[in-house]
Amino acid sequence: MFQEWCVQQQHKNEQPLMQLEMTNDHGACLRVLNYGGRINGWYPANHSFHNIVLAYENPIHYLNDPHFLGAIIGRVAGRIPGGLMDISGVRRKLSLNEGSNHLHGGNNGFSNVFWEYRYEETETEYQLHLSYFSKYGDEGYPGNVHTTVIYALKKDTDKLSMQIEAVSDHDTWLSIANHSYFNLSPLKGDTILNHTLQAPTLAALELDSDLLPTDRLLDSPFDIRERKRIQDIVNSKHPQVEIAHGGVDHFFIFHNDEYTPITLFHPDSNRSLIIETTEPGAVIYTGQKLESTYTLTDGYASPFRGLCVETQRLPEAIASHGKPTCFIPSGEKYFSETHFSLI
Repeated sequence: MFQEWCVQQQHKNEQPLMQLEMTNDHGACLRVLNYGGRINGWYPANHSFHNIVLAYENPIHYLNDPHFLGAIIGRVAGRIPGGLMDISGVRRKLSLNEGSNHLHGGNNGFSNVFWEYRYEETETEYQLHLSYFSKYGDEGYPGNVHTTVIYALKKDTDKLSMQIEAVSDHDTWLSIANHSYFNLSPLKGDTILNHTLQAPTLAALELDSDLLPTDRLLDSPFDIRERKRIQDIVNSKHPQVEIAHGGVDHFFIFHNDEYTPITLFHPDSNRSLIIETTEPGAVIYTGQKLESTYTLTDGYASPFRGLCVETQRLPEAIASHGKPTCFIPSGEKYFSETHFSLI
């Protein structure tokens, strides 16, 4: 079942801010805004469990959100040092929106634009199709890029999938991710510190003082091949934890090539979120810098309230691991698929 309603009639570019909703046959509900394709509600079947993504109580606050809550981020997720990109010997200067670096696609990246949308129902799914056309030169990037994101809610289970396709008419960089903050605890205002994390990772990449990944691989406490409590990583006092402002904000390279399972587990409620992706890695962020004067649906934002698993390509500067990077040749289709299963 599909529903939608207008939150604000006109805002940027005279576009209405729309709340879009899909509810499956068992009562599971997904809510998405047309602004930034932001997931601002995922309620499991029969709403017997809380919203497992952090969300602002008032959707209008997404229009001035520094934390990318639930957003589609791109053209390139992550930080590009100095905003400099080199393609075929040509250096281009991207916009700078985090000091001397380019972050998550710039000031008017995919998270801060209105997406066109339509609904589709198949035999097994309810689907929300979002599309956006990014023009040559947007935020400094080369290429006209057509991007489609499909959020699909299974009709009979608590399973959500995200499929991303894009194509450019010029050699460019693309690494598109979702920036939802997950929290499986049913307690209002609880953190994710007691959650555990597990994934078949090859390694995590070291960060420099500007939070830019280097090509050096990290081991303990960033080895999450076995289940590890987030609190134990944060309390390790590892220099890399301190560099990341007291938490994790690191790129993890996956060992497998396809459908790598990342498991977030909350022992008190015995609930797991399993994230499976075709992408070669993800930035895992423990939300240590999350603060806002805007109220969330379950209280105020504060550090460690949610965990982001931003599945994406490797930075172009780190191409020595045999994994796909963000470089996309002209005319070649960019594709990724990520599944989210709540059990």
